[in-house]
Amino acid sequence: MTPSQGLHAVLLTCQTQILANAGPIAGAEFGPEHVHQLRVGLRRLRSGLRLFGGVLPELQPALLVLSEATAAFFRLLGETRDGDVLASLWGPAVQAALRAAGLEPAAVSDVAAAVPPSLATTNVNVVQIVQAAPQQAMLAELARLIEQLAQPAARLRRRKAASSAPQKPPQTPLLALLRRRLQRWQTQVCADAARFAELDIEARHQLRKRLKRLRYGLEFYSQLVPARRSRSTLKPLQQAQQVLGELNDLALAISVSRAELANNPQAWFALGWLSAQQQQLLDSALPVMQRLAAADAAP
Repeated sequence: MTPSQGLHAVLLTCQTQILANAGPIAGAEFGPEHVHQLRVGLRRLRSGLRLFGGVLPELQPALLVLSEATAAFFRLLGETRDGDVLASLWGPAVQAALRAAGLEPAAVSDVAAAVPPSLATTNVNVVQIVQAAPQQAMLAELARLIEQLAQPAARLRRRKAASSAPQKPPQTPLLALLRRRLQRWQTQVCADAARFAELDIEARHQLRKRLKRLRYGLEFYSQLVPARRSRSTLKPLQQAQQVLGELNDLALAISVSRAELANNPQAWFALGWLSAQQQQLLDSALPVMQRLAAADAAP
């Protein structure tokens, strides 16, 4: 597989996921999972662009523009994701804990009151975000690059079909370059995982982002060439990503609870309950991170 073919395959799979969720949102027929999966698709696209950075120098300026536009799209949707997290943690979870303690949950039932204005993004805002010109331009640029990359691949297929002699696949440094990049990413992730107990909230958040980049990179690599080792490495990555995601959600809810202490007495209960949940999760995360630090090397 040539670099053009490899990048084409990665962009195409990302586009499929992005459009499958951006379409319902643009049509105002969607739920929280559509927003979540759209953000996952955008994150995968950013990871794919990082993985192929510098592989095709002639396309690098266009890929950089696409990466920046994708990051801006992702950040805009982040506020909506935060609102959904708060609705689930600050609302039903805390209410259930209050009921278990025999306390009155009425003051906590109004989740909207606990959500700062910056996070109170409505469905209308989400539709407007996806429909807005910058986001539509980003989707159009992604489609243009996919079409551009498909043209050399189509010419190569026609040449192969016209030749009766069997041909070897072109020898390129693509896989070797991707392997080196993935190994470098994994080395950084494993180093952070090995000292997880020392990491603060911001460092854990950075580790989570690097985990996602490595996981998606390994998935892309497996698309390009069968790689049992890369697939076996994915399991500890997925487990670590799950626990770090839950820690990130709890950190957000704790931050909101602290901001509500002056206005909502029930926020004291929420803060204590969420902090206890956070400590339990931190304790259970340690063996997960130890397994990650000892995981097989990337392909």
